Amino acid sequence: MNISKYLLPLALAGLMTACDSCDLEPVIPPVEAPEGIELPEANMTILEFKQQYWSSEQRNIQQIGLTDEGDSIILRGRVVSTDVTGNLYKKLVIVDETAAVEFEVNENDVYRNYPYGAEVVVNVTGLHAGMNQNYLIVGAPESGYNYPRNIKEETFKAAAKTSGWPQPALVQPIEVDLDFLNSVKGDITARQEWQSLLVKVSDVEFEAAGQEFAPTSSTTESRYVRSADGKRLIVRFSGRSSFAHKIIPSGKGEVTGILSFYGSEWQLVPCDLTDLVGFEAAGNRPEPVGDGSKQNPYDVATAMTKSGSAWVKGYIVGAMNTTDQNNYVFEATAPFTVAANVYIAAKPDETNTSQMMPVQLVNGTDVRNAVNLKDNPANIGKEVMLFGSIESYFKQPGIKNTTAAIINGTEIGDGGSASPDPTPGVTESFVRANAIANGKYIIWSENIIGTAFGDGFNYGWLKTTPCTPAADGKISASTDNLFTFTQEAKGWTIADSHGQYLYQSGTYDSFQLSKDPDMSSDYTYWTITTGTDGNFVIVNVATGKTIRFDSQYNSFGAYADATRGSNIYLYQSAK
Repeated sequence: MNISKYLLPLALAGLMTACDSCDLEPVIPPVEAPEGIELPEANMTILEFKQQYWSSEQRNIQQIGLTDEGDSIILRGRVVSTDVTGNLYKKLVIVDETAAVEFEVNENDVYRNYPYGAEVVVNVTGLHAGMNQNYLIVGAPESGYNYPRNIKEETFKAAAKTSGWPQPALVQPIEVDLDFLNSVKGDITARQEWQSLLVKVSDVEFEAAGQEFAPTSSTTESRYVRSADGKRLIVRFSGRSSFAHKIIPSGKGEVTGILSFYGSEWQLVPCDLTDLVGFEAAGNRPEPVGDGSKQNPYDVATAMTKSGSAWVKGYIVGAMNTTDQNNYVFEATAPFTVAANVYIAAKPDETNTSQMMPVQLVNGTDVRNAVNLKDNPANIGKEVMLFGSIESYFKQPGIKNTTAAIINGTEIGDGGSASPDPTPGVTESFVRANAIANGKYIIWSENIIGTAFGDGFNYGWLKTTPCTPAADGKISASTDNLFTFTQEAKGWTIADSHGQYLYQSGTYDSFQLSKDPDMSSDYTYWTITTGTDGNFVIVNVATGKTIRFDSQYNSFGAYADATRGSNIYLYQSAK
């Protein structure tokens, strides 16, 4: 595998071998069976297999056939993954001298049969290969999915055999830096070679230090590590892992994990906490400060753990320059470039953005005019109180739709009162919305509502449940089925109750879902206008497709034919 055209020699020194022509290759552990134990030889390398079954489609599935000679395809490699903590769940990754590949296996505790460091031979003929958001995996077909899912345990055991004693000492990660990963994420050849490898990134820090790895048991969190020059990489932590509720450490260190890929971005998946080395020990979470009221506002650390509308107090420490959509730059000193946001922190000299909260300053408001640093550079370092909705902003806890502030002893805007988000799973009353603003809405049409997607879904049509308005026009619905609408510069974003954003790409009429969408892409955004009878016309910015209810399939989708099916309406809380 010649990847010298991609790698940065200094970053990979000591982990590459040079041939006579000075080509550089990752040092991947050789696969050698222990004495006395024989395994069938592979008749195809993992890289050759990936090249043969790779697809340009974001999602696809195809059954694995025979070699050109009519033989079953045999892959052989060493296990470089473990699901002992549950962070890597029902997956097995093996590597040979050319590349690595991930198997989806419907088996709890895969590590018991295929331990870390063991050699494995897999007869993949008859299994299925395919892409899931541009990431090649081997699995099995499942109704309703257009990419491989979990292979039945007995099927995989019949196909995959181990050599006996594992040799974990032979497993060594390949060191890589974030500059390299950023440079090749659009290169198919590099993705084929690097996807699923066990890699290590060094001299990075977590942006979410001090927070839990994955606070919600039913979700997987995207946490970011950042290099000294500001490059970022997603690190995935499952709410089902044994360390989900431990605290993310601070300081700089190195992170090892399986190099995954989703959509257009690399993702790193550690197997356990021993894959995090050199960071400062994470202390206990500080006691909460404040109750979110104007009289007793949250401090920044407490606000990071909350949601809903509240007052937050902190110091203005900078702003994020978003002029270049591909390279956001944090600015801590004048001159400041943008007026659309500021960052606040617990102390005026904070420099770590993971200890800050980004604050959205809505265009045309008095709050923006008074607080932004572009027009008010003297505000840097000043204490401020802000009222808005605590939710994700710039992929970290932030404050959006800010409606009030207190700065320099002056109160600006409408502070309202602290009101936490609706309790999940509770049935509440909703009234039809006549206008759209940042907030949470029920999607309704033809006496049905759109129901929440399952957590972890990657795509699908929006399913429904019956919901007929009462005589007063109100409907009753579960707060689980609320969708969050947020206006951004490019348009509106729509996210379900699991934090999964609805977007569209390709030719699909269904929705695609991601908790970490590409915020620079038009696919993520929607235009929203009012129709002639109080309905809302919601159109994807990239595809031009309109969200409609199709009674034939009893679901919501987004269609090129803007007259297909029925109009949709939005309902908001009646409180």
